[in-house]
Amino acid sequence: MSTRFRANLLRILLSVLPGMLALPALAGIQQHQARLHEAAWEARMVDMVCVLSHEIPRYGRVEFRRQGRHDLVFSVHALRPPVLQTEAQLSSDPTDWKHQAAPRGLDPVDAILGGESFRVEGIRAQRLFTELEQGMAPTLQYRDWFDGQDLVTVRILPVFFRTAQREFQDCVGDPSHFGMAEGEATRVYFPLDSARITSLGREVLEQTARHLRTQGRGQVLVEGHASSEGGTEYNLALSRKRAIMVRNFLMERGISRDRFELRFLGETQPRADNGTEAGRMRNRRVELSAVSR
Repeated sequence: MSTRFRANLLRILLSVLPGMLALPALAGIQQHQARLHEAAWEARMVDMVCVLSHEIPRYGRVEFRRQGRHDLVFSVHALRPPVLQTEAQLSSDPTDWKHQAAPRGLDPVDAILGGESFRVEGIRAQRLFTELEQGMAPTLQYRDWFDGQDLVTVRILPVFFRTAQREFQDCVGDPSHFGMAEGEATRVYFPLDSARITSLGREVLEQTARHLRTQGRGQVLVEGHASSEGGTEYNLALSRKRAIMVRNFLMERGISRDRFELRFLGETQPRADNGTEAGRMRNRRVELSAVSR
């Protein structure tokens, strides 16, 4: 290579190098969603608020919340909360198993500088809830709130949403208010043909136990029930197992055995129509109420 050629090459490099250094970093793409094998929704009760949440690894979580008659709330909780104000575009996209559906545009939402990264309430939250019910995947897309360079996409999968949704709606439709008035019932619901206490049932009973520990020696009526599937004798035995499971759960948390009165009613006192699945779900229950002596 000649000296003249090397000199020309050096001049070219020196002329373009400042411009290259001045170029902004290329924008990246961040995509977040739970993998199919780890995607899940969980219903629980926290301080008398019904919560339905979904974890997104390495990003954070999203959740629906409702307390009593207040509006439904949807919120996004990112591990890295926003430091700059930004707006997220919101859409509802078809999943791989619902490819015949078309994407749907939804209203954008502003970031919140604080604990919740994004939040919508009322009709807008209900729309997101309905999209998940229908097997769609709500998706947020926004510029990274640290430097605005990266495009962040967060996809919320509906995998197992409907399973947890039933527990959430049971909570919303019938939240626990144990001890507010004599005879007012707290209800714990059970899966079909099971006396297993669900995660939501455990939340209700944990709060019930805390209340009972503050109430001295008040008596508690525990009534076991069943839906109409199965024979009469079988359902009676199942309602007995459910009532005993609930009593034992509370006893393990320090409530004296002699405070409980148990009744086993099988399918004889339905709370809802046994002709529908929704009704049968509400009949698979244990009711607890305060009683006078």
